Amino acid sequence: RAETPRGDAKLRDAGAQGTSALDARVESTRIVDRAHVQPMHESLKLLDNRGMPGCRGFASALLRETASCLNNISPENIHLSRHKFCSMNVGSTADLIVVANFVVDKAVAEPLFASVYADLCVAGAAKFAEFLDTSTTSGKPITFKELLINWCKEAFESKSDVETEGLTAREAMRAVDKDKTRALGTIRFLGELYNKGLLPEQMMHACLRGFLLDVDTPEEQELECLCKLIMTVGKRVDH
Repeated sequence: RAETPRGDAKLRDAGAQGTSALDARVESTRIVDRAHVQPMHESLKLLDNRGMPGCRGFASALLRETASCLNNISPENIHLSRHKFCSMNVGSTADLIVVANFVVDKAVAEPLFASVYADLCVAGAAKFAEFLDTSTTSGKPITFKELLINWCKEAFESKSDVETEGLTAREAMRAVDKDKTRALGTIRFLGELYNKGLLPEQMMHACLRGFLLDVDTPEEQELECLCKLIMTVGKRVDH
């Protein structure tokens, strides 16, 4: 089994330097647990298992509509895609989670268009309504932006655990490469969300510090992720 840490303990250490308020806010929206860092079909299984109102039956239709908005997306057709995306009927917390999950999964899988997907997220954050979190008694609203922040924190904290036991050398290499590709796609999209103003600056600083804590024995994948993040947000993070 090959483990590739992505900053689990590091983010906790870095968070002590200025992200406690953000962590408290994120905790209030932890209705999707770790669903956002899993492939879309796994996320839907989690939603169905929770029995949230409207989850059964609506998901496939909403996913088809969302997929129609995102298929063949590019900078050239972003205006049409944005219009279709914001015209969707997102009428519940469950709807909001499904749409957010789908956008995130597509963005991570297609990092060349991460900036375009981030533009859609800006539009969704402005257009989609907020809904009360019925899983707690806090009464705080759940918004599209809060779901994205929750995903970013979970994605950065999560550990990749690539199972290679029983695989041939070639299969194991493919599994590790696939995991690395997803990690880099995740970091690229996280950076683009920050560039569009959807992530607070203190969270980005915490991410950068998290990668820099282990300077003596850094993991190769962590170094690549750090380089990808700096290349993505370097112009905006100047201190």
